[in-house]
Amino acid sequence: MLISVSNRHFLLVFSLMLILLTYFYPLFLNKIGLLYYVVPSVTGLLLIGLLFNEVLSIKAPFEEGITPVVFLFLSIGVANDVILGLISGFGRNPLTLTQSLIILNLVREVPRVFGMELFRGFVLGNSRGVKTSLVVTSFLLTFLNFTYTRYLGLLAASYSSFINFLMRDFTPLFLSNLLVGCLFVLGGIRNSLLYSMFKTLYIYLMPMLPNVSSGVSALVSVVHIFMFFTILSVMYSGGRVLGKLTLTRKLLSVFFVLLLSAVLISVLMGYRALVIVSGSMSPFLSVGDVVIVNTRIDPANILVGDVIAFYLGRDVVVHRVVRILNTSSGIRYVTKGDANDAPDPFKVAPSALLGRYVFKIPTIGYLWIYLMQALVNYQNLVIAATLGMIISSVRSLFRWFTYAED
Repeated sequence: MLISVSNRHFLLVFSLMLILLTYFYPLFLNKIGLLYYVVPSVTGLLLIGLLFNEVLSIKAPFEEGITPVVFLFLSIGVANDVILGLISGFGRNPLTLTQSLIILNLVREVPRVFGMELFRGFVLGNSRGVKTSLVVTSFLLTFLNFTYTRYLGLLAASYSSFINFLMRDFTPLFLSNLLVGCLFVLGGIRNSLLYSMFKTLYIYLMPMLPNVSSGVSALVSVVHIFMFFTILSVMYSGGRVLGKLTLTRKLLSVFFVLLLSAVLISVLMGYRALVIVSGSMSPFLSVGDVVIVNTRIDPANILVGDVIAFYLGRDVVVHRVVRILNTSSGIRYVTKGDANDAPDPFKVAPSALLGRYVFKIPTIGYLWIYLMQALVNYQNLVIAATLGMIISSVRSLFRWFTYAED
C-alpha cells in the first residue's frame, strides 16, 4: 500500500530520532547494567513496528534470483574464516563465554539489526536518487557503529592512529554497509536482511574465530567485499543479468574457485600445506618449500626419523623425531631440526601433533612469504589499493542504478 509523502517524511524523521536516541542516550543516562541491552532492543522493536509493512511492500528487480548469490557470499565468508583459522589458529570468541552473555547480546543485537535494515530499506526504497541515498545511508550507519567517545579520542590521537582507524575500522564497515545496500536495491529486504542477520548471528554465536590481528582481519574483509562487488557487477551490470565477463575476471574467478576447492578438498581428506620459513631443517627442507602433511596420522604410528609438524604455542614447527619417550603422562616426542646442533628443549605431546610429512614442493612458498610480509608491513596500502578496485566495481552497479532510475 502506498503512503503519502507527508507520512513518509514523518516515518523517516521519527525513525532517525529513535536511532539518534540510541546513539546519544549515554550522554543523559549511565550505560550500565541491563540498560545497555534494553535501549537498543526497544529501539529496534519500535523501528520494526513502524517500517515493516512499508519496506516489505517495496519490490526489487531480482528479489528471487539474487538469493543464491547471497548464500554464496556467506559461504565464502565462512570458508575464509576456516582457512584463516587453519593457517593462524583459532581463538575463543569473547562474546560467547557464557550462555547468559550470548542471550543478552542476541536480545540487544537481533532487534537492533532488524530495525536498522528496515530503516536502510525505507530510505532506499523511497528515494529518488538511489546512488546518493546508498552512499549517505552507508556512511550514516557506519558512523553510528562507533561511539562518539571514539571520535573524540581521535581528535587527540596521532596521525598513524587516525589512519589505522580509517583504513582498518571505518572503511571495511562502510564497504560492508554499501554492499548490504546494493543487495537491498537488487534483491529487496529479504536478501539484505538475510545477509546482515547471518553476519550478526555468526559473530554472536560462533564459539571459535580465527586468531588474527585487526589489520589482517580488515584486509581479509575488504578483499572479501571486493569479490562480492565484482560478482554483483558482473551479474547485474548495464541493466543485463549475467553481463559479459572480461578475460581478466574469468581468469580470477576460475583461479579463486580452483584455489578454494583445492584447499577445502585437501582439508577434508586430512592434508595441510605448510610453508617453511626457517632453515632449521636444511638441507632436507629449505626456506620457501611447501610441505604437505597428513593430519590424520595416528600418534602411535609416529616412528623415530619421521618428520612431523606440531604446535608450539601459536606457531607450527616442522622438525624430525629423534627419540620417543614413554613417560607417566604418556608418549612424548623428542624433536630436532636437521641443521640444529642439539634437540629441541621441549617434548612434544600427541595432543600438539598436527601431522606427519608426506612430500614437499620446492621453492613455491616464497610467493606466500613475500605476500604475507607485504600484507603485514603494508596493510593500509593494500586496503587502499583494494578500495580503488572496489570503486571500479561499484561504478558498474551505479550505471545499472542509473538505468533503473531512468
